Amino acid sequence: MYARAGTAGEDFVPGLSDIDLAVVLEPDAVGPGVAAERVRQRFASIARTLPAVRFLFDVPCVYDETELGELVGSSYATFGLLRGGSGGGAAYGVDPSLLDRRRILERPGLDGDLRDWHRLVGPDRRPVVAEQDAQAQRIAAWLELAFWWRFAFAVCLDPTPPHTAFLCFKLVAEPARVWLWLAHGERPRTRRDVLERALELLPQEAEPIRIALDLGRQLHTFPEPPLSDTLPALVRFSAMIAQLVSARSLAEGARAVRLLGASPPELLPARSTSGSPVAAHPHPAGALPLCDWRALAVPTHADESFLRCSGDPSEPADVAAAARQRSGGTYRVLCEEELMVFPTSVLERPMPRNIGCSATDPVSFALLDGRSTAHFPNALGWCIGDTARRAVAEHRARLVQDSRALDDRSTLVLLLAAARAALLHESLADDPVLPLTLSATASCLGERSAAARALADEAVGLLHDGGIPAPGIVNALRRLVTSLPAYRAQ
Repeated sequence: MYARAGTAGEDFVPGLSDIDLAVVLEPDAVGPGVAAERVRQRFASIARTLPAVRFLFDVPCVYDETELGELVGSSYATFGLLRGGSGGGAAYGVDPSLLDRRRILERPGLDGDLRDWHRLVGPDRRPVVAEQDAQAQRIAAWLELAFWWRFAFAVCLDPTPPHTAFLCFKLVAEPARVWLWLAHGERPRTRRDVLERALELLPQEAEPIRIALDLGRQLHTFPEPPLSDTLPALVRFSAMIAQLVSARSLAEGARAVRLLGASPPELLPARSTSGSPVAAHPHPAGALPLCDWRALAVPTHADESFLRCSGDPSEPADVAAAARQRSGGTYRVLCEEELMVFPTSVLERPMPRNIGCSATDPVSFALLDGRSTAHFPNALGWCIGDTARRAVAEHRARLVQDSRALDDRSTLVLLLAAARAALLHESLADDPVLPLTLSATASCLGERSAAARALADEAVGLLHDGGIPAPGIVNALRRLVTSLPAYRAQ
């Protein structure tokens, strides 16, 4: 058993820090995941008996040694691609036990080797991991920064909880830690060490850093949270990190990808893919298609979109307003130079967006600039080839595993989204083309045959009008999608 990052050592603040645990098991002879499920059930039983446990401990992550060895050193963007893999692994299937897998892939940690896990009991079962290359470091840095932005949204929406001052302290120290590591390769030990080193290297940020240092000394008194100083510092650090990440990733070259369906975008009403009877949300005027990695690989709505707001991401009121206006599949985004912020009022799963830059979300930045071509960096995980391979892997697993009733609108959405990933993958051999919307995807499918055109058009019509698809339509579309080369190959 281990205490995960930040829950041991000098950064631990009694009364404010919770305890994040990880349990690593031997592979169970009974079958994969059996022992892990017993651990989860045991924790749930304890929490039912002693409800305060949930305030003191996060739900433990549970892995067996073999699984952990496959995960460590990877991220959502590179899972299955490393060590000669083809990207065939899936982390976002319907199996709820994959949540712990995603917790590493969405936040691998700056070192990527679990060295910040502190062993509490038992033998050390952490795998030996090769040193990260520069691109793996950039992905890890970006994911670490994105992790902390979700807390920024929460404190902007409600600055009253007693831990808000502690969060303000971390929202300066943690992005400073990411910047020091990415820009200078330095890893100061504690948050105070981070801030003191950043003070030396960034004298222009002296005021918010000194405020954070003073705050850290006063946490035991529950001081007033200096949110108006914290958020601008977070934005400036994030913008510097975004510029570093994009410049260094794109320095390796880029590949152009044509975007279909941008002008004008034919956005379908934003219906959830969860299967629950949620009303469709129309997209506001001026909304642009949102077609980042999450929309490609693990869509949560039929066509998502974003609308640039005039607010300032450094202003807590503007961030809170944008988060509250988030509705259906549309985000109100705030921009600062190379940084795009996606405020939301809920903790999103899977794969929270939170922030984007031109290396991580080239499509959105191209659309904001009015371009019909996006340039994907030639960098592991973020290049268009890896993006397509990972999206196909996630959809392939979902096509096999999803056993829900087929006469459901959400199934049509998932099938069209799977078709989009397959069509993008197929186009890599020549001129990469990305359909931005499900309507554009249906048009591309329709080019294969008259029967495919009729089927795709009917599916889009049902999603647009809210009709209930007949089982025959869904089954026929499933056969069409699974016959595409990307899914037929395996």
